[in-house]
Amino acid sequence: MRVLVVEDNLFNLELFRDLLEVGGHEVFTSQDAKNGIRLAQSELPDIIVMDIGLPDMDGLQAVRIIRQDDRTQGIPVVAVTAHARKEDAQ
Repeated sequence: MRVLVVEDNLFNLELFRDLLEVGGHEVFTSQDAKNGIRLAQSELPDIIVMDIGLPDMDGLQAVRIIRQDDRTQGIPVVAVTAHARKEDAQ
């Protein structure tokens, strides 16, 4: 499986990459949303792991852009965030 991981925290990014590669997956990574969108469009991964709190634009906005492209609109996205409080979910 080809997996795109978009995560600005380098430790988390490397952890995702290492775990996925040990599982036999091909992994593409980005630490910002704009490059993540570009990679989604050029690499057409099977799934995207998207951090919600990114520095250049939030992950939800990036997913909206990905969904507007016919080539990438059907790619499943798993949203991740360091925010775990009830207020953050809203």
